[in-house]
Amino acid sequence: MSHGTIRFIGKWDARPDDARGRKIPELTARLVTPALVAFHVAARPDPSPDAPRDAFRARCAGDVTGPGAAGAGALAITERVDSTKRRALAASIGARTYTYARQGAAALVSSTHLGSITGGALKLARAATGLDEPICDPHAVLSLTPGADHDADLESALTLLADLDSSRADLVEVACGDLGFSTEAADSILSAAASAGLPVAVRAGLGSDASASSLAARHGARYVLDLDLSPDDVDAHASALASAGVALALTPARALTLRRPVSGALTRAVLDAGGAVILSPGSDPTRAMTDDLSLVAALAASLHGMSPEEILAGLTLAPAEAIGLDLGRLREGAMANLSLFACQDLADIPFSPGASHCVGTVYDGRFVYWVDSEEVS
Repeated sequence: MSHGTIRFIGKWDARPDDARGRKIPELTARLVTPALVAFHVAARPDPSPDAPRDAFRARCAGDVTGPGAAGAGALAITERVDSTKRRALAASIGARTYTYARQGAAALVSSTHLGSITGGALKLARAATGLDEPICDPHAVLSLTPGADHDADLESALTLLADLDSSRADLVEVACGDLGFSTEAADSILSAAASAGLPVAVRAGLGSDASASSLAARHGARYVLDLDLSPDDVDAHASALASAGVALALTPARALTLRRPVSGALTRAVLDAGGAVILSPGSDPTRAMTDDLSLVAALAASLHGMSPEEILAGLTLAPAEAIGLDLGRLREGAMANLSLFACQDLADIPFSPGASHCVGTVYDGRFVYWVDSEEVS
């Protein structure tokens, strides 16, 4: 590695004459992969520590939507973010940065409803962690979800998009279906985002939602999140998504959080059609109550029938491409963002959920985490 990029890949004795460096004996017999991408991690500026606990209790009581779920009127507070919420969001991003760096992630894609503060994600992450240099690439997805007054929130969304650019969000995601906008409203928002020059994505509802798939394909969305289809719709929509270059984004732990049965048929159909599948932890009490990437990998294997190689792509290349990052491949000249695991086979990563095999994370050519060190640095 040199100046933040991969200088050479191969045997030590075969390195170029001008390649300088030193051996690190501790890396012997380690599995080296592209650094993981913690994708669609919820960043909620809720200052109350009771919020996750309340959401968990609601789940135990059988409440699918729970406190803070979609439909909470997020757009109404878009332009009224006080300093308390800013500090809370900074703390949320900072804490997640640490959590995922210890699991091999060198990119954090946060999802927030608060459009007025998505753009300073890197600044907020640095402030929250107190670091002079970042330990990951932070990126922001603006997730537009309506409250009780859909008409007012549609107007708010269109007003927000008229003044939004890539300095404030990397991508605009629109929720549709039973907990989101109507198909017609979502179509208008997606068109407005595209007119602003921003990539778009679609978040499906809780039930079977073929309209979300059609919207995503028609607008050339980067991904469609948590899509569920009836068996009769799977093959046709999987082919359409793959042809349009729309990735299927999964939150595998959602099946546990929302107690919903899962069929891996759509996942397999998308992969077999040449499409991409993204894996997200969610980290959101309204969708998936976990920050554990090894659990995500295990559920992707057991519930969706994904192979170790497909799981790795779902945690690296697929999310990187969806957000427009040149990451996810080990090649000379690529960014030196790497994950190191204490195993020699990809199948070991999802085999032991809850016990991370990650022993080191490299970001921008620097070790930002090493298992023998007590702190991320």
